[in-house]
Amino acid sequence: MIINSKIYYMKTLNLWVLLISLIAFLGFSTGCKKSPLDRMIPETEYYLRCKIDGTKKEFKLTDSAYLPATSQNGIYSFGVGGVDNISTMNHLSVIINNGTGKPITTGKTYTTIAPGDITQVQAVIIYSNLTGDYYASAFLPDKPSYESAEITLSEITDKYVKGTFKGKLLVDEFASPAVKYNITEGEFYLPRSKNPVKKSSTKNGNGYMEGTLNGKKLSIDESVDELAFVSSRFEEYDNNGTKLYTLLIQSASNILLNSYNTILLAFRDVTPFNKGEKTMLFNLELTNVGFSGSIQYKDASGNLVNYTGMINPTTQSLGMDGSATLNITKFSTTKGDYIEGTFTIKNAFFRQFSVTDTYSLTGGKFRAKIE
Repeated sequence: MIINSKIYYMKTLNLWVLLISLIAFLGFSTGCKKSPLDRMIPETEYYLRCKIDGTKKEFKLTDSAYLPATSQNGIYSFGVGGVDNISTMNHLSVIINNGTGKPITTGKTYTTIAPGDITQVQAVIIYSNLTGDYYASAFLPDKPSYESAEITLSEITDKYVKGTFKGKLLVDEFASPAVKYNITEGEFYLPRSKNPVKKSSTKNGNGYMEGTLNGKKLSIDESVDELAFVSSRFEEYDNNGTKLYTLLIQSASNILLNSYNTILLAFRDVTPFNKGEKTMLFNLELTNVGFSGSIQYKDASGNLVNYTGMINPTTQSLGMDGSATLNITKFSTTKGDYIEGTFTIKNAFFRQFSVTDTYSLTGGKFRAKIE
């Protein structure tokens, strides 16, 4: 079960890194006149960039560097992710999982270690594109370690994380040593997020998340799946003098099961969340108002199917009438308590990162522990 738990954890962390990058789609600059697509790229001092096969690549749509101060189940984690632009949506993730019991520190180069147990340090770089192609440096503990990612953190403060990375991405990290991309001169400087991703959220096993997407029934239930988790978190922050509020709900079932699915949702608005119904529509005048999310499940053949959800300038410019309605029936902001409710996401999900058709998530229900 050590190997299975590790694969589960790595997949979950990667989905979270992807989600925070997708949430960044809601952010854009309003300081000057730009087209809706141009507004997607924020003007900032922070960066995530590298060379791919010698060609400079900058991932301008990023979010915070994930670096909790504490371990989760004995594993210290770090992750950054970003997308180059909205037209190509090439996504890069840089991840460290340190199971040695020691916190991630500066001045140490973390690498992909040969197959071993969960105490081995694992560094991984993942690159994907709009068509669903996915390439990674080898990191699975039960497969040969053909190549190695190298990640070094040069500065860690309460406010930001800075570092470098390089590595080779494989055509098939499960079976082949053939190299697809060579990543060099990678560097990042991003604001730090210290909110940990929680694996188990409801000790009594009574958290759940469900809904129907494009005819597919999705269900995550802690009472029947010991590796399932459902959790939530409230955040608030200042955006150029305007206070914004966020409700994050994350959930996933056991990735080893044929019924595996995960639902990650982020609702954002200019008024605080409370008991009752709220509908999120994108507002061109305010940053980060709207909705974003990510859904993944296994089809009948065991293949992973991905949906990305967003309500932002892109969907507006394409003439799409997306909306997200959230009805909180049991409200609390106390950590350890539960929040319950229903939701409907209308015309805001795209399959396999394609923006040609939109899909709705209906019949949504959840009960999640507040972290």
